[in-house]
This record gives sequence, structure tokens and C-alpha cells, in this order.
Amino acid sequence: MEKLLETAKSMFAIMQAGRNPESLSANFKTGLIPASKLVKLAFIVADLRSNRNLHKKRIWNPEQLEAIKVWVAANKSKLDTLFFVSSVVFSHGSPQI
Repeated sequence: MEKLLETAKSMFAIMQAGRNPESLSANFKTGLIPASKLVKLAFIVADLRSNRNLHKKRIWNPEQLEAIKVWVAANKSKLDTLFFVSSVVFSHGSPQI
């Protein structure tokens, strides 16, 4: 099973992540976090799936958050607006609805 997951991650990196802006991190452990700037706007598209664990109520790990904080601190003086794009919903409604 581990080999299958590694192969899937490798294929994702080749087929999909290759078209993304440069990532703040280079591996799946910290999550692939593309960030790009356009004039004084920036977009962070967090990888909220690779380290997601519903049993632990976690959608990312501390290393991902730290990578974002470091990038924002290094770039905030050059930015007017930062957009955070989520690949998953942050909360789920009641299953009865």
C-alpha cells in the first residue's frame, strides 16, 4: 500500500503539480503550497489533502502553517492583499441537512 501511495504522489507531482506556481515546500510531508504574486496581490493555495486526517480533525500539519507564516513575513511589505485558497471546506454541515 505504501508503494502505491508513493507512486500516486509521484504521478501527481509530474502530471498536476508541475503546472502550479513554485511551491513553498518541496515535499509532501510539509504539503505542496504554491504561492504566487501578481503586482501587490498574492495567492496561497494550500495543500489541504496530503496531510488531512479526519480522525485527528486535522487538514494540515504544523510545518505547512510555518511555511506559510515564513513566506508571508518575507513578503508582507510588498503586498496589499493576500488571498488564501482552500482546496477543501473548513467545516462540514450537519449530516441530517
